[in-house]
Amino acid sequence: MKNLKNIIIYSLIISLFSCEILDVEPPYDKVLAENAISDKRGLEAAINGVYDGMQSGAIVLDYLVISDLAADNLEAVGSKIDYITINNNDPFSTNIYVEAVWNAHYDVINRANNILDNLGSVEGVSEAEANRAEAEMRTIRAICYFNLVRMYGGVPLRETAVSGATEEEIFIGRASESDTYLFIQSDLETAETLLEEAGRGNSVTIDEPTVKALLARLHLYQENWAEAEAFAKSVINDFGYELVEDYASIFDESNSSNEIIFQVDFLNDDDVNTIARWLLAAGRYEAAATEDIFNLYDNQDIRATVSVGNAGGDFFCNKYTGLQNDVDNLIVSRLSEMYLIAAEAINEQAYDANSEAFDFINDVRDRAGLDELTNLEATNQASLREAIALERRKELAFEGHRWHDLVRTNQAQTVLDIDNPNKLLFPIPQSEIDTNKHPDMIQNEDY
Repeated sequence: MKNLKNIIIYSLIISLFSCEILDVEPPYDKVLAENAISDKRGLEAAINGVYDGMQSGAIVLDYLVISDLAADNLEAVGSKIDYITINNNDPFSTNIYVEAVWNAHYDVINRANNILDNLGSVEGVSEAEANRAEAEMRTIRAICYFNLVRMYGGVPLRETAVSGATEEEIFIGRASESDTYLFIQSDLETAETLLEEAGRGNSVTIDEPTVKALLARLHLYQENWAEAEAFAKSVINDFGYELVEDYASIFDESNSSNEIIFQVDFLNDDDVNTIARWLLAAGRYEAAATEDIFNLYDNQDIRATVSVGNAGGDFFCNKYTGLQNDVDNLIVSRLSEMYLIAAEAINEQAYDANSEAFDFINDVRDRAGLDELTNLEATNQASLREAIALERRKELAFEGHRWHDLVRTNQAQTVLDIDNPNKLLFPIPQSEIDTNKHPDMIQNEDY
């Protein structure tokens, strides 16, 4: 056990001081945290290292696949037992993908924390540059914690980088789920203030609309309907995005789509995203699209073939096609989600047969080539709620939303036939339970 503890401490230190984070020469494990970022060049290198950490396969592939594999959009068809148990909603605490997702997100959190810890002492950086750096790091940290809390429930909240090897730094307990959400909200609200009136940048860097889009999503999950509506409408109206006519172009990594708010980019980088290898019928085909999601699309729906392919009855996710070059981007947020958040938030506040909720869902349906949804079809709050949920599933398929949508709307057990409500959370990785000796680092029930 002592050796195991030493291994995790060593790996955390190496993660903190890797060449992807710090602008220093090896040996990286000899660099003190307080000297790691001393000037503007070092800060820029460290920020690049955080974005690079977001390119981890556990984030751009595993987390995305898990979110549909645990639901009803994907099914395990290969030999991977770890995929099969996720598909069956009963993964082991030793599941390699469950562990990889945990470790990758905490690696990025640690990188972001290292910058936040040192930002006040960096030389040659203006106040505006420091504010932007803080906003970017808080936002990425919030993205990571939001992914973690949706998957595991309350998690350890590391607010500073792990720069030493003391038990106080290494061993911290789990926060409650509500406190984790409050921490995420605080980070995003601080970032929003720091980026106020900064406007829109590009889709591969955190900017003002990125933060507002994430706040819209966060408030949706918290059922703060008025706030979700307001933030979604701000993104829709204030920053020049549009629902592009060519739906397929959104997922073309060489295209700069005016619909994408924020994405993790692989086009001009040494890193790769191998998601197409695992999901395409022409690749390893470890997870297939379900026949259910294939049949969900109407014949005239332009999203159908873009989303789900059919190779002689073998259905597959068709949104990620970079089989030869592994450059599929991870879309974190895009405009159509904001339309659907606005529609849902408006309807949840009160049903109105002439409300804007119909306008927002019909903008998405119109782009898909579908007829408008009318108040003769969605005649009450429940039926409009169902229509919006269906549109979310079709529009955002294979983009990491389905499982979380089912859980947050209390439909997962019924739709997926899950008897045990404790299986709505994933297990804390056994490696974390074994090494983190804080008394509040406890496993989720029934794992």
